[in-house]
Amino acid sequence: MSHEVTITFFRVSSCGYYERKPISPTGAVGAAPATPTPTLDEIAAGKPRARAFGSLGPTLMDLIKWSAAPKSLTETQTYVPHSHASELPVFLAEITPSNNSCLLTLWNQTHDGDGIPSLLGTSSVGNAQMELSEVKAGHIPGFATYFWFIPQFDVVATVMVGRKYAGLTAMQDYVKGFLRQYSKHAVKDDSKPDAKRTIFSYRKDAGSPLGKYTPAFRVVPVTKAADLQYLIDNADSITKMYRRDEFSMQNRKSKADWQHLLSSLSMGTYSPNLTSTRLTLETDIQVTSQDVSSIIDEWKKNNGSSEYSDYGFRLQGESQPRWLSGMVARDEFTLRLNKVNPQLISGPVMLTALEAQAGEILKLLSS
Repeated sequence: MSHEVTITFFRVSSCGYYERKPISPTGAVGAAPATPTPTLDEIAAGKPRARAFGSLGPTLMDLIKWSAAPKSLTETQTYVPHSHASELPVFLAEITPSNNSCLLTLWNQTHDGDGIPSLLGTSSVGNAQMELSEVKAGHIPGFATYFWFIPQFDVVATVMVGRKYAGLTAMQDYVKGFLRQYSKHAVKDDSKPDAKRTIFSYRKDAGSPLGKYTPAFRVVPVTKAADLQYLIDNADSITKMYRRDEFSMQNRKSKADWQHLLSSLSMGTYSPNLTSTRLTLETDIQVTSQDVSSIIDEWKKNNGSSEYSDYGFRLQGESQPRWLSGMVARDEFTLRLNKVNPQLISGPVMLTALEAQAGEILKLLSS
């Protein structure tokens, strides 16, 4: 059976363990920097820090070995969501390797509700038992997200089947949480007990000394650089700016933000049957090249992962806005996914279908 999927490529900008001291302009680690020490976000965005060890391929192999203990679904949570972020846990449903790529399937927990699929928490990774009616005791309600890693090119693609939610931020947090606490490089440090958190040190291999490194994993969208630069170069011709976003009613914060907006506009409350809604704003504006560059940087920082969380610019003499989401390596493809449960597609089936069309799909990287 054929399924329409939306594929978006991201470049892995950070993966591994990084020196805590910045590189000086002369290249010496630890020398006094000419500029303030970069933050972790700046490291991920490409600020000068030396990667001590680790890369995408070995990280995926390490994750595969860790998950094959065997582990149950409930044992695969690698990070605890911030309590103020209204997020719920993420679990590893399946990880499927091949000679050239790897498919990561995550299960994103949601709140209970009628008709929400759920997985038995004691199911082993790769053999999840699904319930499609009521959420029974010991089951985790949620939905699947899929990520196609190609280490040869240091890229990962989100593969969206039906649901317009990529889950990219959760995936980044998941891999970073694995690097921080569960990879073969992480060693629990009991020499400095801390009641509030567990301290970890890291080493390249069993024969290497422990060191204080920063684990990092971050991706940025693969973009059409020429199109973005055109906007920057023609900022003085921009007459209107657009902002559109999508509010998910399955996320507490997103739902609260939407309700607050409705209340401020005296528009009542949202429909209880609503699962998500979209909003588009537009305004006349004058911007500089620096303004446009800053907006693009912010959009990249937020991964540019959804065509429904987007910025648009209309230039003088043009009738339609130029959306940033149209300047990423994204397209729709038809995959042959036979005899699959659309709520949780088999990793081997999806990976085989992706690799069968890799020649066509990978053209996005050179478009």
